[in-house]
Amino acid sequence: MVAFEHLPVSTHIHAPDLFFGLLAGLPQLLGPLVQILSANLLDRFGTARGFLIWGVFTNGICFLGLALLPFGGTSPVLFGAFLCLVCCYYGSNAFIVPPWTGVIGILVPTEERQRYFARMSYMVTLIALTAQLVVGGLLYWARQQQEPARAVSWAGWIFGISFLVAGLTRLNSFRIL
Repeated sequence: MVAFEHLPVSTHIHAPDLFFGLLAGLPQLLGPLVQILSANLLDRFGTARGFLIWGVFTNGICFLGLALLPFGGTSPVLFGAFLCLVCCYYGSNAFIVPPWTGVIGILVPTEERQRYFARMSYMVTLIALTAQLVVGGLLYWARQQQEPARAVSWAGWIFGISFLVAGLTRLNSFRIL
C-alpha cells in the first residue's frame, strides 16, 4: 500500500526501480517494530499526551519536507531523503497507535465507540477521496499540457502544494491535543 500512495511522486522524481521496492517494504517493516517500542515506552512513562504530540508534530514536519522534494531534481540524495521522510511519517503514525487507542478507550464510552469509529472512518474516507480526486484531476490536467517541461513543472507544484496542505492540516491538529 505504501508504494501505491507515493508512486506518482516517485515517478515524478525519476526514482530507480530499487527505490520502489524499498519504498514498498521499509515503511511496512518499520510500523510494527515502532508500535512495540511505543507500547513499551508508554508502559514505562504512563502518559499518552506527549506521544501524541510528538507523532502529530513529526507527521506535519514530514509532510512539509515532502512538499519540497518535487523541486529538488533527481539526485540519489533526493531519493534517500524521500525514503527517510516516508519511513519517518509511517513510523510516527505507528508510534502513536498504542497511546491513541488508550486515549480513545478513556474518552469514548464503550457503548458509543462503534458509532464514533464509523463516523470517523466515514469522514476520513470522504476527505481522502475528495483530496485524491482533486489532486488526480490537477495532475491529469498538468499531463495534458502541450510542452512536457511545463507539465513536469505543474506536476511538481501540484505535489508540493498537496503535501504542504497535508502538513499544515496535520500541524493544525495540535490545537485539539
